[in-house]
Amino acid sequence: AVEGVEALCKVLNATLAKTAVKTECGVGEIFVKHDVPTEFDFLKLDIDSIDCPVLEAILKRFRPVYIHMEVNFDVPPPISFSLENSPAL
Repeated sequence: AVEGVEALCKVLNATLAKTAVKTECGVGEIFVKHDVPTEFDFLKLDIDSIDCPVLEAILKRFRPVYIHMEVNFDVPPPISFSLENSPAL
């Protein structure tokens, strides 16, 4: 289980403490923990919801040369939007 919001990560850890589910907090911290180099060649991101906020978090510390993400063909250019992370969800 992965949670990007630190306060919610503490709740997730407490909730899952007595289970076999492993938890991780924050994509940047996960990359650091697993020794992902700051600059790397390829990032494929496919979450089916908050891809853009996750990509923004990654790009704060890491620089992939190529990024592969999905496009929603139901939203034609020039319309542009992304889902925002919401602690209320």
